[in-house]
Amino acid sequence: MGDDTTLPRLVAARAATSPHQVALDSIEDGALTWAELHDYGLAWAGALRAIGAGTGDCVLSMIPTGHDAYAAWLGAAAAGLCDVHVNHALRGRSLVDILHTTRARIAVIAAEFWDQWRPVLDAGLEKIVVIGALPVADPRVISLDDLLRGSRPLAAPVAQRASDIACVIFTSGTTGNAKGVLLPWSAWNFAHREAGSVPRQIRQGRVPYVPYTLAHYSGRFPLYSGAAEGTRVCTRRQFKTDHWLDDIREHDCTWAALLGGMGSFLLASAERSDDADNPLEFVVAAPVFPGIDRFKQRFGGPDIYTCYGQSEITVIFTSAGAYEVSEETRRYCGVPAAAIEVRLIDEAGAEVAPGQSGEMIVRAPQGCLSVGYLNNPEATAATYRDGWVHTGDLFQRTADDWYAFVDRKKDYLRRRGENISSFEVEREILAHPAVIDCAVFGVKSAVTEDEVMASIVVDPKVWQSPEDLLEFLADRMPAFALPRYVDVVDDLPKTSTSKVQKGQLRDRGVTPSTWDRLAGARRERAR
Repeated sequence: MGDDTTLPRLVAARAATSPHQVALDSIEDGALTWAELHDYGLAWAGALRAIGAGTGDCVLSMIPTGHDAYAAWLGAAAAGLCDVHVNHALRGRSLVDILHTTRARIAVIAAEFWDQWRPVLDAGLEKIVVIGALPVADPRVISLDDLLRGSRPLAAPVAQRASDIACVIFTSGTTGNAKGVLLPWSAWNFAHREAGSVPRQIRQGRVPYVPYTLAHYSGRFPLYSGAAEGTRVCTRRQFKTDHWLDDIREHDCTWAALLGGMGSFLLASAERSDDADNPLEFVVAAPVFPGIDRFKQRFGGPDIYTCYGQSEITVIFTSAGAYEVSEETRRYCGVPAAAIEVRLIDEAGAEVAPGQSGEMIVRAPQGCLSVGYLNNPEATAATYRDGWVHTGDLFQRTADDWYAFVDRKKDYLRRRGENISSFEVEREILAHPAVIDCAVFGVKSAVTEDEVMASIVVDPKVWQSPEDLLEFLADRMPAFALPRYVDVVDDLPKTSTSKVQKGQLRDRGVTPSTWDRLAGARRERAR
């Protein structure tokens, strides 16, 4: 008998008790009931088995969020396989690295991604299942429609334990090579019960709006919670500022998560007289963006919550029940769930005092967090040691255990002997009314250590000049943290989970269009 907390068992239970209730409400694909989702997952499971997938195998997928993306996860799990949803932006060497790490022989992709996969067809894949028109005549390439027609659905999900791996989520790779995080079903169940984004509201049947890929926790968690609680999940293939509010209204969504700069983009969009007329009851902002009070007022006063997590530790902080999120408290990302132990340590491993920065390490009861990295014992040993998960993130905490993110350890800058948090500089830059999005990073100085550089996306109707920005920042941060370089760009390179790929920005560095604060000062002295 399988564990009742695995996704296939949860979906099967919903199909039995509420067969005609809508499970997935996709903007692009339409509605799918619990019974239909259950049957579709079993059809996928039979199809994957028919082309040679064996118990425990990794099956790669690159599918826009919707019926097929969720069926790929559900079907793989029902067949005793491990779904690995690949970041939609990956290609070339990064894609080959994931193939080699997972040792996958089968991939399921949407036809729109064929150009990314064609060059790696000979890197170990035995079958590529294509959703849509077949792009090439090749015995290794088969259409999903043909595969489903030619195979028999699995009669029932295979038995799985809570400790079995539910899926692999690859880290964003923004600070190094991407690693495949092994997440057991018990970790998903723990996140839903104890540490998910405002779990009380989710349990009350609230409908989420999900424009995130399954390469990210935020794309998967709503389906797991929806199956556990019997709630409908509304999806869109990707976040679009112009569609966000219309989608939420049309599909009666009652909560939404805003990641990265999404909230700032919504605030910068043209206001409408009916913005406040919507069904939103709460919004999860991670991180909390500047202007959060204006956002709440503009969009009808939904409750605002924040949270923090990583693939390795799921979501362990939330502000729900602890404090009210506002402009005054936006630097904090919540308090730990009851079962979570958190320490902040210095380089020597000693715990730091409240108000000081330290690397966050996390411990929880067995099975509540991830269990390591797929086929990467060296990285596993470095991160999971002495019973703690070493996150690589710097935090501060208050005496009341409110936690504030400081920076990724690898993104911390050092200039003229001073430590600088790129996150804190970004937070102040984003407070400027003309700045929509930004990334702060270090570029090598001709003298030593780093110079601070900011790449920013601006609202041209409000933007004046880099000098105006620096004047704005001068009263808000130490002089040593002020950016030397400012680059106004059309957009920032990001992963499918809205994380800025700072490595690309560092590689690009200073360009002919980059404004240099010191060059301006030299011109002033020359006059």
